[in-house]
Amino acid sequence: MDSLEEKMVKAGEWWTKHFGSASDQNAFAIMNKWNRLKDDMQDGRLIPNYGERHADNLARAGAGIEIGQKAAKLIAEGKQDEADKLIESCLSLSSKREVADTSRKIIHGKNIKETIDDAKKDQANIKRAIELGKKYPNADLYQLLSQLNLETNQFQKGYDNGYAKLIKEHYKLGQKNAPILTDEQGTAINKLIKQDKACSSFGEAYSYVQKAEKLLANNKAKDFSQALAQVKDTEATRKEMQNQLAQAKVKPKAAAIISQAQGFRGAQESHSQKETVQPENGQYVKPLPEEKKIDWTKPLWKNNGNDGH
Repeated sequence: MDSLEEKMVKAGEWWTKHFGSASDQNAFAIMNKWNRLKDDMQDGRLIPNYGERHADNLARAGAGIEIGQKAAKLIAEGKQDEADKLIESCLSLSSKREVADTSRKIIHGKNIKETIDDAKKDQANIKRAIELGKKYPNADLYQLLSQLNLETNQFQKGYDNGYAKLIKEHYKLGQKNAPILTDEQGTAINKLIKQDKACSSFGEAYSYVQKAEKLLANNKAKDFSQALAQVKDTEATRKEMQNQLAQAKVKPKAAAIISQAQGFRGAQESHSQKETVQPENGQYVKPLPEEKKIDWTKPLWKNNGNDGH
């Protein structure tokens, strides 16, 4: 967090404390502790030597889910008005923060249109997270949060961003936390994603680190660096095998489809040849009925295939 942002947060805290309603204060307390998580992520205090540029998305989603779950429980207790005010306060505070954040970014020379678009996106995100929390009031908050794809900023069922479980197990919201991972682990995650391009997300890179630590604990590597190299080789081989398997499955299907299409086309052509002729102008026409040959040496009644019996 830069000095200007820090001053804005303190100003918001002062305003809420002295002029905000009870619901404003409740909403601010929830949002502020998640905002601290964002700062720890971005500044590398959560994971040493690694800052997450999507930290804002995750922190907003976490705050929105918690607000939504709390509102749902208030509604279940018959406190609809209190629930509505809590959500309204959350959205109002979020909007004020976006105005302040947009001003700060413009002062720092950021593109105005991109900054405004980003603010609209953030406001839409927290609304979506609130609705998710309301829909699943008794679900594990971190399980819901784990399904947020930080790259696309969409909730995907079955997805795991890797952060939520880590935060749940090792991070205390609103408190001063020591780094969760070691400097070596944080550096490795940063390198796996940004330099080696071996991993596309934190969740994937963190799983590599966990597997390397397991190899080390089982004395299957002399140090963390060697263990991580083994994991990278193993995962690269696994991915290649998966690609080959996927291609092997696709090719027979494609061949079958082509064969089917060719068979169908052949049948069509065969049928067409029986029923049509193609004159020189390329127009398909139905042929005239075949002209019957008459044997003038026989009576006409015999030419009809009738022998008179």
